[in-house]
Amino acid sequence: MKNMDAAMQYLPSAENGDWQAQDKLCRMFYADCSLAEKMPGDFWKRIEAAAQSGEDYANFIMHCRYFGDPQQGKLAYDYIRRAIRHAKAPLAFMRLAEMFDEGTYVKSNRALASYYRMKAFEGGCEEVAEMLKREYEFGTRDFANDISVTLQQNGPAAQRKMDMFRVLIDKERAARNYGVLGKLRSFVTEIYPEYNTEEATDDILNERDTLYADLYYSFCTADNDQEKNVDLQESLLEQLYAPVTQNTELVKQLYKADPGNLPDITRELIQCIVNFKSSYDKVCKKYKIKKKEMPSLDTMKIFPYFTISTLIQLRKDEFRRILSVKDVDERINDEFLANLDDDQKLVNICEKLNDENLQLMLISFVELNVDIQAVEIPYMKILRSYLDGDMDCLVRHYNELAFVTRLAGCDPPLQDITEDTLPPINLDI
Repeated sequence: MKNMDAAMQYLPSAENGDWQAQDKLCRMFYADCSLAEKMPGDFWKRIEAAAQSGEDYANFIMHCRYFGDPQQGKLAYDYIRRAIRHAKAPLAFMRLAEMFDEGTYVKSNRALASYYRMKAFEGGCEEVAEMLKREYEFGTRDFANDISVTLQQNGPAAQRKMDMFRVLIDKERAARNYGVLGKLRSFVTEIYPEYNTEEATDDILNERDTLYADLYYSFCTADNDQEKNVDLQESLLEQLYAPVTQNTELVKQLYKADPGNLPDITRELIQCIVNFKSSYDKVCKKYKIKKKEMPSLDTMKIFPYFTISTLIQLRKDEFRRILSVKDVDERINDEFLANLDDDQKLVNICEKLNDENLQLMLISFVELNVDIQAVEIPYMKILRSYLDGDMDCLVRHYNELAFVTRLAGCDPPLQDITEDTLPPINLDI
């Protein structure tokens, strides 16, 4: 009775154009499926009249009246379509998104569901914000494209979206999803007008954990686009390779294995690290630059796989060292750092340098980013396969490592697994 009485009280104001009363009515019928059955005939006569005159809120309430009855699915769908005509009932967009998500009275369509969810958010429906954020996190919505479009818009809806994007940027940054942040390169100053590379550079050189530092770092290469869903990737790899990481003797044997027995990409990445470190040391000595120490190979988490945190930290460490020598040659500042999203341009710039060690250092940095991406791509593929239910992909990657242990003469080596013997994996999604 309480909801019935409240609905009757809000109705006159809603009929007079009070959007708050209209919204309250919509929310009441959305939240309480049984309310429609309790309302008197006079209420429905007035609501139906308002719906026929084109009022969005009234069409939405009429939709709610028939939504729970499978026999009235077509009628419920017709009313919800009318309820979005003037975009004055944001809950109607949210309901339509749910219908396309779940295939209720319509054919399931995730793209349309995502479209209507954004329309609901633009109308002020905050309930869909978390769902939208998850779409961005999982790549089902284009993060950079939506920001670019929003920057061209004005008004409360655009402001709401930008506020959401800034929250999401902070969340992506905290999760080390630098591949997502890297997409902001072309319009970072529009999102953060106070952003400048000088301050970001200083923060990176002094190892200060700031938004600017992480944004600029994420722009340091065009090859970090696999650094997204990092937490999920790390969790999946940890669980997949748990039987190996818990076998300390086997890991020791892998570290001692002949490099010739290791996968090509592992050898190439290790050699790239060696080249960079050697040339960096010589550049620092020649130009009397205080050297920034790098982790040694034997302290890095390389086996049974390069952890993503290791790869990210390695990229950060080497980028920091590039910045530390940026004043040695003006082309580093004027050209190299200005073209960090184009590997070929960077190589061409390096070829113009006269100092061979500086040249090797910068080229090694470019190659390092390419090699890191070559390691990260399979990790992302494993995650996507797991989410799609393709366990065979995980089995293949595990068995590739088992083959390496046999090739390296580990005693005892890993045994191949099947889907039935796959280590237990449970991702918190």
